[in-house]
Amino acid sequence: SAAFPTPAPQAAPVILTQPRVSNVLAHDISHREPSYSVRREVYHRETKSVYFTLAFAGIALMAAIVIGVAVLRRRNARSPQNQGFVEVDQAATPEERHVANMQINGYENPTYKYFEVKE
Repeated sequence: SAAFPTPAPQAAPVILTQPRVSNVLAHDISHREPSYSVRREVYHRETKSVYFTLAFAGIALMAAIVIGVAVLRRRNARSPQNQGFVEVDQAATPEERHVANMQINGYENPTYKYFEVKE
């Protein structure tokens, strides 16, 4: 029975008549004069970099949106779908049809351009 320890006898509960004060400081901390300490913020640099990154991302996003809108407007202006129906003579030769398609897509004869600018 030496292998099994016997339980220790229970102590009588202590009843306090006065409250026990904990964390009492033995010395006086001077709070009489207000003083200020200047410390550098540890996270100040990280906050600046986060704001810089967010600002750069916002500017890049706005630039991408503006460029995208400009490209889409240009594409839509050049596409022949928005110009309505174009009457094509069925009896036209393949060369005439090719010239008509080139004109629909915005091609102008440089010879005519030269004479228009000269006047």
